[in-house]
Amino acid sequence: MTPPSRPFDAARNWTTLKSGERLSGLAITLAEGAASLRGQIDAAEGQKLPPKLFVYLAPAESERADDVLRYFAALGSGDGSFALNNLPPGRYWVIARTAGENESNVLSKLHLPDEAEARAKLLHEAATAKIETEFKPCQNVTDYRLPFRAASTPAQ
Repeated sequence: MTPPSRPFDAARNWTTLKSGERLSGLAITLAEGAASLRGQIDAAEGQKLPPKLFVYLAPAESERADDVLRYFAALGSGDGSFALNNLPPGRYWVIARTAGENESNVLSKLHLPDEAEARAKLLHEAATAKIETEFKPCQNVTDYRLPFRAASTPAQ
């Protein structure tokens, strides 16, 4: 397989190789400074958290909106606790949403190339909720409180 003449975003578009094919010119960048976020999803007074509750991060920086590696999801525990690790520093919108009954593999589907519409919908919903956080390099946030609004709906 011949490398493209201009940079190719393999994370956004994927690259498929057949048995015996070779790929040259692929650059993989590893960086220091990943952050982490641990916290609690808070239900409104008198409400109970629903099952299959996910916490999503979407890039708050408009120039990162198409970067599939800036979208994250974590399944909340029964008690509302959650954890996200290996987060690139930057600004993110944060939102808690339930997954629909027919939704499966929410965590792995978020980065698939053909899920651009779902990421755009998630980004729009998260930006509308206006809950933003920023991570500095190597920052570990351990006591984050995220309000859950019952009106939140799945991206699919």
